[in-house]
Amino acid sequence: MTEKPWKTMIDLARQSSTARLEEYVDTLSATETAWAIEHLDVDERREVLAAMTPEAAAELIEEVPDAQSAGLIESLENAEAAAILNVLPSARLT
Repeated sequence: MTEKPWKTMIDLARQSSTARLEEYVDTLSATETAWAIEHLDVDERREVLAAMTPEAAAELIEEVPDAQSAGLIESLENAEAAAILNVLPSARLT
């Protein structure tokens, strides 16, 4: 497992480095992604998702367990959540 991936994720989000953040998340396994998200506080989770394109954020949300993904969506502003929900496969929304 990558050492402290949550630190890398939040650092890249705070650098407004969308492409690098998305590339980094793509290198993580589903387990590493869920583990990293779990280590971020609510504001940091929102920062990470807001720094990504809606498509990439939706992919990240699909990687984590349902309970965790629901919390991620709830942490976002309405417009951010709507943009991500619009690109999530409809099966994920049921």
